[in-house]
Amino acid sequence: MIDATRKQLAKAARQRIEAAEHFVPRSNESVVSRPAVAAYLAHVGMECLLKAWLLLKSNADDTRQFRARLPPQEADEFFSAKGHNLAALAKKASLKRHLVAENEPGLMDLAAWARLANPPRPYNLRYGVLTLASDHAKEEVELALTVLRLIEKVLQ
Repeated sequence: MIDATRKQLAKAARQRIEAAEHFVPRSNESVVSRPAVAAYLAHVGMECLLKAWLLLKSNADDTRQFRARLPPQEADEFFSAKGHNLAALAKKASLKRHLVAENEPGLMDLAAWARLANPPRPYNLRYGVLTLASDHAKEEVELALTVLRLIEKVLQ
């Protein structure tokens, strides 16, 4: 595992989610749609964002320090395949509570969240196992952008 700082994770989150926008068409644009690429980047961006937020919440400067503060079994899970599981990261970060406080309580009830947080992600996108409709990818990217804006307020 590479040790990353909160700032690096937050920057990576913004870059991945903004890059995802380039792979879904906006109205009246002739963009070549790559829904699986867009959804994959949105997922990776959300993962980085939630990890940056967890570092902030635990007052850790980087992932090494965060790992040292966790019980060994939890650290092993966080820095293994489970570390890609957005549902697990969101639960640990109390994302739902934050969204309620930000007056966005329904974001995690959306179908886009259910798709993003589905445990086989990001692997089924990475390896081309999942076929994804452009409108679904667009919804996921829009959701990721909304969550990014809400959490970035806290990270700054």
